[in-house]
Amino acid sequence: MRRLFTVWITLLAACAGMLSPATVPPASAQTQTPFTERLFLPITSAQVTPPPVRILSHRQISDDAMVRIVGEVVNEAVVPLYGIELEATFFSSSGTVLDVAPGFVLLDETRPGQRAPFEIVIFADPAPARYELQIAGWKTTTEYPVQPLTIDSQYVRNNAGVELFGEVQNTTTTTLTYPWVVATFYDASGKVVDMQYNVAPRPVLRPGERAVYRMPTYAQLSYARVVVQAEAYVAPASTQVANIRMVSDRTYTGTGFGSFPVRQIVGEVINDSAFTAYDVQIGAKFFNSAGQLIAVSEGSTLLGELRTGAKLPIVVHLENPPAGIAR
Repeated sequence: MRRLFTVWITLLAACAGMLSPATVPPASAQTQTPFTERLFLPITSAQVTPPPVRILSHRQISDDAMVRIVGEVVNEAVVPLYGIELEATFFSSSGTVLDVAPGFVLLDETRPGQRAPFEIVIFADPAPARYELQIAGWKTTTEYPVQPLTIDSQYVRNNAGVELFGEVQNTTTTTLTYPWVVATFYDASGKVVDMQYNVAPRPVLRPGERAVYRMPTYAQLSYARVVVQAEAYVAPASTQVANIRMVSDRTYTGTGFGSFPVRQIVGEVINDSAFTAYDVQIGAKFFNSAGQLIAVSEGSTLLGELRTGAKLPIVVHLENPPAGIAR
């Protein structure tokens, strides 16, 4: 039986100006004349430097009591920026301030010229009448170096709404950890409709390795195009990658919560490494008879610790599986 998925694991061992009074000569040193002396002080207007980040588009999405502001910024600096922060002020119809909330760009590193989505969330019922946005901060350095990941494939399927899925790849020459994927949906005019994000279920990516990703929105979005971006942190030198292999697996279909169909994979993995592994994560890829990737999903072991030589059961769920899965 051909394997439906691949197992990944990592163990992180260390997981403007005013004239100064000193420039005015004292009265005793001034030349005495029969005329009145006037001292003219230069007046310099304050030079306001615009922030190196510009907000391109944004919109408010209200779902019951949850209010989301989604949008996009662009880095107009000549250097990468990190941890870009925004702030939203929410108002009632009479102009009263209801709330002030922070938010962040969803990529830790935004390179020069790069666009990146952001999200700000509050809970309010009724929803605010309007809001104002401003850039609240950014950094030009980081303690945790970041590298972009290559989007190897990108697909859309219906899973109680729009679901994006595919694979990312580490095309750098260094080992990366904690891959993070974000998607921005645009209308025909290029304005942001919505955004989504998720962690790829493969904590460590060595050079050349791939990881699956999926981003279910559970919403019937109307959009013209979508852009997927991904990044990961440079792994510490002490990072170890465990050797986990599948011992057995089987697949069956059933019904999940809410009576929707589910394809479930159950099996067992073994740790062939010389050290204990933790939080084993499973990535599964599903193909049709033509070999095309038509769905992905993720799962994990049923216990967090997997000792050397030990085995643990695993489970992976695929909600609303598409028709035509061959392997």
